[in-house]
Amino acid sequence: MQSGSSVRVHRRKLFLEGAPWSVLTPRPTDASRYATSAVTTGWQLECDVASLDDFAHLLWATAFQHHARTIVLFDFSTLLPNVEGEADSLPFVMTHTGLDVPSDAMLAELFALLPLTTPSEGTVRLRTAGLDRALVDPPAFLLLERDAEDAVEWTSGEWSTWVTDASGVLRIAAPAPALRAYALAAAEFGQFGWESLDPTDDFNVSHEFVAFDRSIVERAAAVRAFRISQFPGRTCADLAGTERQRLWEFTQRR
Repeated sequence: MQSGSSVRVHRRKLFLEGAPWSVLTPRPTDASRYATSAVTTGWQLECDVASLDDFAHLLWATAFQHHARTIVLFDFSTLLPNVEGEADSLPFVMTHTGLDVPSDAMLAELFALLPLTTPSEGTVRLRTAGLDRALVDPPAFLLLERDAEDAVEWTSGEWSTWVTDASGVLRIAAPAPALRAYALAAAEFGQFGWESLDPTDDFNVSHEFVAFDRSIVERAAAVRAFRISQFPGRTCADLAGTERQRLWEFTQRR
């Protein structure tokens, strides 16, 4: 999905609830897969570390969309196979609340069209260089966000209003600054899927599962503080295998 400092997606134009919508979807060749599940604190997304990094970049790109009636859709083809005895995963859409938020009625019409069979109208490249820069120094980025043009106050306690089941489609719609913060947190966990600079490093957790939920911002902050205290001046990608393993084991205690 990622290519340098951007992600590539397919674009379609769909008429839903009497209006044209721009629907962006991962390409069929993208390997990332996801599961959605309802928990006591609201809906959560589950995926392996490598998929979480892809998701983080798409979430970041979503925060910077500026055309009206634009959504990012994760269709049935992007979902993990159902597990016997558990509720089926729901396809999901993402947008920020500065744009038109899809209504329940619009999502019901969309659900009736899934899985999408109409051909893509082309590939779109969404720039995500800002997320790569934020990952170099997350605390500095978060300080700058306080003065961002679209800055608003928000808390993770609003998760249950941002992520809702609407007509069989999970709707993720939050203020753009919240999407950026959650994208950064997800990308920090996604870094565990990167290859170390150490050629002898055999520590690889790319296929370990991580939950993207209301607490991921706080969990990422705790892991970030641990990394800075233990390995000052070094990013996750700079760490050797045993060091990265210590950091990963810390995440499992959160």
